[in-house]
Amino acid sequence: MARDLILRLFPPPDYLRLPAAGLDISDRAIKFCELKTERGKLSLGKFGEEEIPEGVVTDGVISDPVKLSEILLSVRGKMNNPFFYVSLPEEKAYIAEMPVPTGSNVDLREALSLHLEEQIPLDPKDAIFDFQTVHTPESSGTNDYIVAVSAVESGLALSYLQALGKASIIPLAFELESQALARSIVPDWQEGVVMVVDIGREQSNVSIISRNIVRLTSSISVGGNAFARAIKEDLKVTDNEAVKLKEEEGLFRTGSERSPFFSIVRVATVLRDEIYQRLSYWNTGRSRSNLKDSVAEVIICGGNANVPGLMEYLTSGIDVPVSIANPWVNILSFEDTIPELTARESLKYCTALGLALRVKYL
Repeated sequence: MARDLILRLFPPPDYLRLPAAGLDISDRAIKFCELKTERGKLSLGKFGEEEIPEGVVTDGVISDPVKLSEILLSVRGKMNNPFFYVSLPEEKAYIAEMPVPTGSNVDLREALSLHLEEQIPLDPKDAIFDFQTVHTPESSGTNDYIVAVSAVESGLALSYLQALGKASIIPLAFELESQALARSIVPDWQEGVVMVVDIGREQSNVSIISRNIVRLTSSISVGGNAFARAIKEDLKVTDNEAVKLKEEEGLFRTGSERSPFFSIVRVATVLRDEIYQRLSYWNTGRSRSNLKDSVAEVIICGGNANVPGLMEYLTSGIDVPVSIANPWVNILSFEDTIPELTARESLKYCTALGLALRVKYL
């Protein structure tokens, strides 16, 4: 209600009201989509995916800006719209919780800039950072504010800005992948703390989220490609056959001599144990674990969350509920609309949809 009142009194600039799409740039692909407003309801507009050749973007760093700009220009042509909300790579970003002591005239931003290096390995002069207040002194029961700080190196953001500019793309805002995921797959009405596990090709990113605030992120060096590599090595099959076995049979026992079960379970066990370690740390190992903010649910997303039986396997070793993400939960009701993207395909677009969903809150 307060947000609605503020928007009525101080409406956003006209350029922010223009139709805009989400643009999710990773090492090997660009995913893009737009959300349209029709009769007060959101629906899926144009969407698509462009592959990025190996070596163009490496661990989030742009190695070949010319080639990336060419691919972005293709995206720009398909969308016929220059305005995008753009993700910045999680690999090169930092998110951490920090206590900020109260004072008679406390300025949280200034206080954070003085202590940023204590929690984030960036020189404050070379960093772009923002923060959200998680706990006030009243809610934390201490003399501190607890804030969630997100930061990236300014040079990294500038490299993406330049690549987008060469493709005639106008970024309305940059956002970290985990922040976009929080908007797309955590229900607006969710009160408890949620762990989101985004299973990518080469690694999985873990985020702790409460009230749409990303409070902590970390990465696990296990992704969907590790499943396929294990199948290829154990069963002596080609790359394409390994991917097909991963996607079609996964962790379901078939009795076949070419069953990928044992290959995948070996890798999935590592992933499950890494998730459990982070869950245990958050719930019991932190100095602030007594603030009644334990993780109540784990949500998995990303294209490799589709591996058959993976969710059930992760559930068996984690003592909180585990579910597959629904990236439409804050966008539309399936009772009214069935989006063109299938449920399986939608899991690849969680970040892009979360970016595009910013339009809902303008």
